[in-house]
Amino acid sequence: MPTYFRLMKRVIWTSAAGLSAVAAFQAFSPEAPMVQSVAVAQDALGDSTTPQFQGLRSCVPCHNEAIGDKNPFVTMSREFCVLNEVSIFASDKHRQAYELLEGDLGKHMEKILAQSKGDANYKVTTDKQCLACHANYRWKEGFEQPPLFEFGVTCESCHGPSSLWEGPHDDPRWRKISAEEKEQKYGMIDVRNPVRRAQQCFSCHVGNVREGKVVTHEMYAAGHPPLPGIEIETFSQQMPTHWRTLQEKGEFKFREDYIKSNFPGLEHSPLNDLAKTKSVIIGGTMALRETVNLFASQAVDQDSQAWPELAVFDCSACHHDLAAPSWRQKRGYGKSLPGRPQMFAWPEALVKLGIRQRAGDDDAAFQKDWDAYHGKMEELRRVLDRRPFGDPKAIQAVALGEDGLVAWLDQLANDVFKSPVGKEDAGRTLQTLVSLPPETYPDFHSARQLVWAIRTVLSEMNTDLPNFTATPADESDKQAIDRALANLKVYQNWEAGDRAAAQKKVNDLLTQLELTEKLRLDLPAGDKYVIAEQLPESLKAIGGYDPAWFRTQLQELAGSIKASSD
Repeated sequence: MPTYFRLMKRVIWTSAAGLSAVAAFQAFSPEAPMVQSVAVAQDALGDSTTPQFQGLRSCVPCHNEAIGDKNPFVTMSREFCVLNEVSIFASDKHRQAYELLEGDLGKHMEKILAQSKGDANYKVTTDKQCLACHANYRWKEGFEQPPLFEFGVTCESCHGPSSLWEGPHDDPRWRKISAEEKEQKYGMIDVRNPVRRAQQCFSCHVGNVREGKVVTHEMYAAGHPPLPGIEIETFSQQMPTHWRTLQEKGEFKFREDYIKSNFPGLEHSPLNDLAKTKSVIIGGTMALRETVNLFASQAVDQDSQAWPELAVFDCSACHHDLAAPSWRQKRGYGKSLPGRPQMFAWPEALVKLGIRQRAGDDDAAFQKDWDAYHGKMEELRRVLDRRPFGDPKAIQAVALGEDGLVAWLDQLANDVFKSPVGKEDAGRTLQTLVSLPPETYPDFHSARQLVWAIRTVLSEMNTDLPNFTATPADESDKQAIDRALANLKVYQNWEAGDRAAAQKKVNDLLTQLELTEKLRLDLPAGDKYVIAEQLPESLKAIGGYDPAWFRTQLQELAGSIKASSD
């Protein structure tokens, strides 16, 4: 009966999708197989097999429910999702995305761009290139403007168009379907996979030509804030998160089936992984993968402006303050020609973690991989050095060829995904992060990557997971709901207790070393702060950054970590 009540509410809310109450009840009757619900939904949508965006109206009814003592009639289990995600997302930074287009900065950019385009009627609130990231308008892939796009970046922006999976996904049997089938057949993006989640986040925070998500130099000149370096776990935690990792859920129905279908190729249980550490390692690889992919795709995209698109090059190549002596000159330029613009440096900052994770303790294997990686990067840099901004077709061949850099990074990310990441691996990752070769002078954004990663890995290493109540034999539906609520309370107490204490210990250390303030490690998270208003202080911190100071602080941090572990 609970499923019927829930579905009836959804039928009312998803009238735009065309689902009828009769079809919905037939699809989810206890006697019907789950796959029938998909067929019924497709028939109701006009025999459509193409997922469509419905807007957050299809998500709010179930994912915005009260929990705990104030609501004694909890009829939906919280074992997999807490179902309060909407109330958390209400204060998420992403919610401001469209509102910013209507704000002062959006209007200022609109005025400048209208003049440059010679279009007095130009509006940033209707510009497809703006709406691609600020309102999930995937126009370049053929999608229509999504319903309720004015709410900005919401559920479907990350989870995918929901018209074909919104009905069946709340049936526990949905967990048995592979992530690949869910995405290819129904449109649901597996954001619990750290590789796929990184791709989804970076599609806006780095850019994606195929999806029409590209920030241009014209936009920057008109006032768009520079896209900062992003470390997936840090940004997720501070936005804040509205989900639990697989390890934080406790037992849930069909858990073993879910693991088998959603973690193919793993020879270990993902329940034993340090999920956040693994995400940091994979995210570091995917940051460079997506940057190189954007760079090469932009170079040959027929719909883009003539190459070079200056926005894909490191801003500091032209815009850094001139100073003597200069740390950039002291650092040198490796095998690149001095003065030639190169890609951003920060996406390379954490790639070493993935290479080390794949090699484990095998130093020879690590060196072989490290040399192969540097060989591919140097090949790309040589192409960029042939002439200012490089030759577009040569860039594409080196980056996107069959044996190119993107393919190499894809393999690395997938190998790390399949590997176990436990405390021993986290310790090795931490050692890699604090060990800078003498010739390394990380820029401001790369330094942030390193410290953000250290904070996440060190906090997770020092926090044991809570003990959840296991599923007893012959558990009734009501008992399952009560057990899930009890486990949720255990999780919440653990999050406010042990985890918060471990995070505070690390944060206090970073604050003591002035890393928090000088690297601006705390993001303008939530809906209280506007990024553009924080920009002056951020630029001041970038201008005052000294990599020699950072190296000293990193050594002190390494010593403190070692002392605490002895």
